[in-house]
Amino acid sequence: MNPVRFRSLVALVLLAPPALSFAQTPQWQPIARSHDANFSIVCKKGAEFVWGIYPQRAELEWRVARDINILHLASGRTEWHFMRGFVGGDKEDIYVPAADVSCEATES
Repeated sequence: MNPVRFRSLVALVLLAPPALSFAQTPQWQPIARSHDANFSIVCKKGAEFVWGIYPQRAELEWRVARDINILHLASGRTEWHFMRGFVGGDKEDIYVPAADVSCEATES
């Protein structure tokens, strides 16, 4: 291997870990009180309803959300992790809305 190329490779290997440590890693954002109380999640595109978990929903397993955590992705989208169910959250689920859809969690 060429000595100049070898030194460049060594420099790259030695400098890469510190440079990578400055990269911002996504952080989970828990919704306060969602561990202790029932919540609704409603997602809209503008004024149009897109998706949700709420008490009046016909499907019984989609009436309450608990233990809600949100991850803000680099693409501008969010990833919602939660437990859902009828009277408490007993089924784990994930929802990733489109970038132009906004979601809101409110205590039921």
